[in-house]
Amino acid sequence: MLVDYKGVLELKSTRTASISMVTLFTKAPTYPEGVNTYLRETFGTPDPKSNNMKILHTTMDASKFNSYKGKYGFRLVVSEEKIFIVIKNLKNDQMITTPVYYTFDVLRKIVETKCKYIAYIKAEKKHIDGKEHFKFDNAILLSGLTFDKFIDFVKRGLIYYDIRIGITKTGKMLEKHMTMVLVFEFGKMI
Repeated sequence: MLVDYKGVLELKSTRTASISMVTLFTKAPTYPEGVNTYLRETFGTPDPKSNNMKILHTTMDASKFNSYKGKYGFRLVVSEEKIFIVIKNLKNDQMITTPVYYTFDVLRKIVETKCKYIAYIKAEKKHIDGKEHFKFDNAILLSGLTFDKFIDFVKRGLIYYDIRIGITKTGKMLEKHMTMVLVFEFGKMI
């Protein structure tokens, strides 16, 4: 859980014209053990580009259930000391009973280190001789995100949770390596 620059400043960048969300941090849920494999195998869908191995890509927040392929709904629920990923079967409206969650202790450590000071940098993109080049032209220092504010933003649906569990499709690890990325993201800069 290292901070990018001198152990103090987390660096985030985006293309000037991008409307993509900004990743705050990446961390697998606290419980259950092997949660990424459980989520991918139980709720994922076959990827024809990777010999039909399952992948799971979905974005959720705490305001309402989303719809993943019209089959499952995902939502964040904040309790006293945990953030749960709650899942229901949309076909029969039944809740999935296996708990998936983060403990506040784990999240607090991340928010208080990686998210204390964030340099949010924008860059213009340009292609020269078929290669992508960037000119960094705007930087904003973000500070003041406390753990209490983080939890409040999650509850209000201002922070999204993005599951990206898939298969590496290129390089030496083709179809052998699972890319498991679970991230909390700002929906918009606050």
